[in-house]
Amino acid sequence: MREWEAADIKFDVCASNCEDSNLFLRKFYEELFKEGTGGWLFQSYRRDNVIYVGRTNYGEMWFEYKERGKINRIYFKTYSEERHKRVENALKCAKQNHYNMKSYTITVIFRTDDLMFCDMQKNGIKINSVEKNGSVCTSVTFPVYAFGRYDLEYVQAQKINYLKHLLCAYTNLIFPCVSITCNEQTIAVIDNDWQEPVEDWMDLEEEFINYENKEISLRSEFFDIFRSIIDTFEYNREYRLLLNASQEIYICKKMLDGISKNGAEWNMPGYTDLINTLMISALEPLSNIYGVNPERCNECGNIRYSIRKKVRDLCNMYLPEYIAKEIYDKGYGDRSAFLHEGNPVTNEFYCGHCVPLINPADGRSIIFPTAYSNFNLFHYVTYIFRKVSSEVIKDTSNMG
Repeated sequence: MREWEAADIKFDVCASNCEDSNLFLRKFYEELFKEGTGGWLFQSYRRDNVIYVGRTNYGEMWFEYKERGKINRIYFKTYSEERHKRVENALKCAKQNHYNMKSYTITVIFRTDDLMFCDMQKNGIKINSVEKNGSVCTSVTFPVYAFGRYDLEYVQAQKINYLKHLLCAYTNLIFPCVSITCNEQTIAVIDNDWQEPVEDWMDLEEEFINYENKEISLRSEFFDIFRSIIDTFEYNREYRLLLNASQEIYICKKMLDGISKNGAEWNMPGYTDLINTLMISALEPLSNIYGVNPERCNECGNIRYSIRKKVRDLCNMYLPEYIAKEIYDKGYGDRSAFLHEGNPVTNEFYCGHCVPLINPADGRSIIFPTAYSNFNLFHYVTYIFRKVSSEVIKDTSNMG
């Protein structure tokens, strides 16, 4: 007998698709854990068409599928009669109510120091800034949907982190999060008009709509993208790639800020190469959004395509030729040398002054005297991100 066949609960789900399966699971977890803490000893593996999830304080869980993504049956081996009843009731409730969500309003407050965001309202999302005691705090208010407080913790973590990533990609900055509040009240948000930054801005000064008052704003497509993120967990290919790129951009910025604040500690070979590599890597998901479909090798049948060529085409589309060439020749070359050969741009550690020496590897070049992070590259990458995002929004609107 296979282990799941000994389960005391065998519950038919018959999900229609992957989204249906995941909504069922989220509602089930909400019902199971809403009255107390619950955790998983996560040990997932698959045998044939049965997936083992792991152990929780209620027992062990498996689910069976006939088609990928569609849960056909849940198997649960409980530890007691009381827990059996609890699990069974939660499964029944999930099957009957896994499309009935509650609406919540989340407000995230960021410390934006001396930067004021103008009042912006679109797609149910509201952004405004308030100055207090010489410092500026900016609130972002938006709706989410969840099955209850337990599920809300999951939803909140996903949406707020994507908000942080997108804000970074649209401002070139990271703002510390001061507080997060959530309630079941619905807040009316009426779309308004505001002065947007120029479409082709690259430096922060170009983002100001009022330089004297340090007032900035966001492009309206930010609200279109974030609203799409709010409304679903099953992201289409284009949005998934945009989110992947924004996450890498956010991580790059955190690392760059770390160097700016603690340069003596972090400005070292290897670490700076990792930052530069990640910035080039952020271009790869963007290049795949409109990249040509890969070809297959005639001999072995494996996929054959050049991601480097896609990045080159992407850079040429949005940047001046000399900058694009520097990115895909020098930047991509350095990335490949570091990832595939373990070679940083330099092995020299900065001692407080430069000591230019001949490179013994070839005898005809100078060793770069200090590790460095390419701050300009970060601005080019976020610029391309915003341009590609704008194209995705236009395509989505045309399809609608």
